[in-house]
Amino acid sequence: MEVKKKVFAECDANAPSHAILATNTSSLSIDELASATNRPDKFIGMHYFSPVAAMKLIEIVIGEKTSEETIQTAIAVGEKQGKVPVKAKNSPGFIVNRILMPVLREAILLYEQGVATKEEIDTAMTAHAKFPAGPFTLGDFVGLDIAFNAMSTLYRELGDCFKPPDSLKALVESGAIGTKSKKGFYKYGGEQDEPEPPKGVDPHWLVDRITIPVIREAMILVDEGIAEKDAIDMAMKLGASFPAGPFEMAEKYGLDKVKAEIQKLYEEHGECYSVPKMLG
Repeated sequence: MEVKKKVFAECDANAPSHAILATNTSSLSIDELASATNRPDKFIGMHYFSPVAAMKLIEIVIGEKTSEETIQTAIAVGEKQGKVPVKAKNSPGFIVNRILMPVLREAILLYEQGVATKEEIDTAMTAHAKFPAGPFTLGDFVGLDIAFNAMSTLYRELGDCFKPPDSLKALVESGAIGTKSKKGFYKYGGEQDEPEPPKGVDPHWLVDRITIPVIREAMILVDEGIAEKDAIDMAMKLGASFPAGPFEMAEKYGLDKVKAEIQKLYEEHGECYSVPKMLG
């Protein structure tokens, strides 16, 4: 944050008055960054996804003072680059990281609690839910340091429901940050870890247990006026390779089942699973 504020203050002092300043951040506050400049109306988030050449999504993140002209210009730039722009109001994690972090967090907590092995969770999400990668494999690929930092930002801004799990923190502190360090939740190259004996948990139950909190988080974004349903579905499919958007998943489950499952989680685990306003 401090480095970016310094850079944008310098840009602001030297750029012509019509210039728009945009930042490719995955979780830092657009409003706080804009406050380092004298042109908050011309400040916007343009969050690209990795690998940039392959990923179609660009999150257009709108600050409190961002002007409509700035928004339309950023959208036009994104479209010219062949991207699909999706609008979100400035809030912690925007759309994709706000919804993706619970996938990883829920998976790690289930693993830490001994409910299922990493392999069982990853296989359930790929073989049964048709995700291109399971949460542990994806975390290792993206970089556990990046995931930890994004989750830490959400924890700082939104509270305990996003607190990074202990095992994630321990891996990052030990330098085991995923494929780029040859070790994360899994080992890469050379000697592999012996997989744990399976716990025999129902893979369909695992899929529901991980996706229901994700649907809940998406609903909260709509409740808070941060993004619209279609934008959220598009963002998760294009930016996180979800096989279906959270609201498409909810439609498939049926809203009554979604509400009942969230209610059950709330009764068992408390406030972090409260029922969104949308479900009444």
